[in-house]
Amino acid sequence: MLDRRIFSNPPSEYRGAPFWSINDELDPAEVARQVRLMADAGFGGAFFHAREGLATPFLGARWFEAFEAAVKAAEERGAHVWIYDELRWPSGFAGGIVPALGSRARAKALVAVASERAFAG
Repeated sequence: MLDRRIFSNPPSEYRGAPFWSINDELDPAEVARQVRLMADAGFGGAFFHAREGLATPFLGARWFEAFEAAVKAAEERGAHVWIYDELRWPSGFAGGIVPALGSRARAKALVAVASERAFAG
């Protein structure tokens, strides 16, 4: 049943979360500023999505510094930031890193394993 109180002012997990195109030199302070703007505008979060034009090495140290700044800024505002797992399309190539590793990096099987540990953040 629809709860009108939640519908009229939904928590962050029920709000929109855009694909946030990350396509420049990443500065953690600027990334945090943009997250605060999105949260203050009413978004529940964003998908940190690397795109063409990214000048910071994908999955490099500076990239992760910027992502961490985004997550911290989102947490301060009660919002969320999710990592999109790819530089372009399709998913799973890690911007060419995985194919460059050759056949030893190819998936042979996908297995679901129950775990008590949460694999987040």
